Amino acid sequence: MLNIHKRNLPHWELADSVYYITFNLFEGKFNKEEILIVKKHIIDGNNKFYTLYAVVVMSTHVNLIIQPKKEGIAIIV
Repeated sequence: MLNIHKRNLPHWELADSVYYITFNLFEGKFNKEEILIVKKHIIDGNNKFYTLYAVVVMSTHVNLIIQPKKEGIAIIV
């Protein structure tokens, strides 16, 4: 079942789906310490909110592949 929630952006969630997510900084770049903090935060969410299949944290953007847990999180697209 596809759940669509409307807020400032549409939020779509399809049960048992795997999502590729990317986001970037509005301005500037992450330094090495910030890259480690972001990556640790994403990894810490693994098995709590989602199954994490891959994460890449670059200086200007982040890419990840996740599968939300049944109790779920909203995916912003």
